[in-house]
Amino acid sequence: MIKNRLSTFILMPFFMVVITTSLNAAPAIKSITNVDPSDGREVFELTGSGYGFKAQAAPVIYDFGDYAFENGVYNDHQSSFADDFGIPRPEKDPDTLWVKASNEYTTPTYLTHDNARVAGGTRNYRWGGPNSFLGWPRAYGGLTPPSDNEKLYMSWWFRTDYDQHEYYEFGFNNLIGSFDKGEKVTFQGTSVEAFVLGITDKQIALQITDSGGLKGLGWNGIDLLGNSSGATLTTNTIISSGGWWLSGGHGSTKFIRVWEDSAGKDGLRLSWTQDQLTTAGNDSQLRTYLKPNTWHHLEIYIDLVASTVERRVNSQVLEILDIGNAANLNGSSPSVALIGFNGKQLFNGANGADIYVDSTPQRVLLANAAQWSDVTHSELQLPVSWSENQITWQAFYGSLDRTQLLYVYVIDENGVANDIGYPLSSGTSFAAPPPLFEAEVR
Repeated sequence: MIKNRLSTFILMPFFMVVITTSLNAAPAIKSITNVDPSDGREVFELTGSGYGFKAQAAPVIYDFGDYAFENGVYNDHQSSFADDFGIPRPEKDPDTLWVKASNEYTTPTYLTHDNARVAGGTRNYRWGGPNSFLGWPRAYGGLTPPSDNEKLYMSWWFRTDYDQHEYYEFGFNNLIGSFDKGEKVTFQGTSVEAFVLGITDKQIALQITDSGGLKGLGWNGIDLLGNSSGATLTTNTIISSGGWWLSGGHGSTKFIRVWEDSAGKDGLRLSWTQDQLTTAGNDSQLRTYLKPNTWHHLEIYIDLVASTVERRVNSQVLEILDIGNAANLNGSSPSVALIGFNGKQLFNGANGADIYVDSTPQRVLLANAAQWSDVTHSELQLPVSWSENQITWQAFYGSLDRTQLLYVYVIDENGVANDIGYPLSSGTSFAAPPPLFEAEVR
């Protein structure tokens, strides 16, 4: 934790007094009270100091799939959508939550109970192909976000079907026989093994167990043998690759894209992929490794005033990157141009849940550890009212283990949290906040 301190030196005849005043003290929690435990809901009030001014208590959007809170206002528009119904754009649905979702020309985004993050919870989003996404939340102005807000915080949960870093698609010739989906294949002349994820008449998709074993072999003229089917083929092109040995720039899959200009021509252009973070300025090659078929909590905080981007994975800081060279468009604000699964992995897919977007990093969360630096699982809460010394919020436990003691943290406008979490004892559990009341808007 970094604090800025102002020191005043008062000279006395025989001694010097040093008065130190903390200008940016971390948030402090003195008490927490369950103010409304009725009707299967829990509304808590915390008091303390250092929470700062927040113009709107609620986030811009907290999207639980079947329903969402837009600027604190409950919206169940999507609750009637069928599981296979693609999230529409405004020309087909003026009340859509996301102004630019992938459609029939790419891979539609839809809601599903499959791969549920929380047992018995709401549906999550399914991004079922290589170019499937949501974008430009209506609650933040859609394609015309507010003017000159230079901060953006986002949190969402994400899972992929297969390992993005060991996913490969090859073109081929000399096919003999028929490969079975899921069967193990061997790269002849090597010890490298893989599993068949899918095959068309033009390409085969593989999950390779250790693509490093192919280093130096290139991608042309490798013979594959199906261990159970006996089928064979010879690779002749590489179409998509998640690893670096054979990549050649074919494999980046975006988790999120942040733009200021909806046309993508001016201002900030940020993308977070499994391989890198790009800003058209100071980029990062730090890779993001996510275990497949497992839910992961992703967070990003962009501060164009400080020229930094902070990325977190499962509540731990992945990096804080200086983006001082990135463009900044006056009169605009960074917004979510894309969140989903945007890349070239034809037979891979992903799920997303509990998308939280705000114009400030200020937030309240429940977590699994008493020390902020030890937190590995946190769930964002829904603030109802917010002042310098008091916050009221509606509880959301998500997939936290409620047999264990949970802790409350408050993050201020500078992204600073209380070092020690405040222990919380609670009652009824539920997957997502029910529609109670609208958050305070000032």
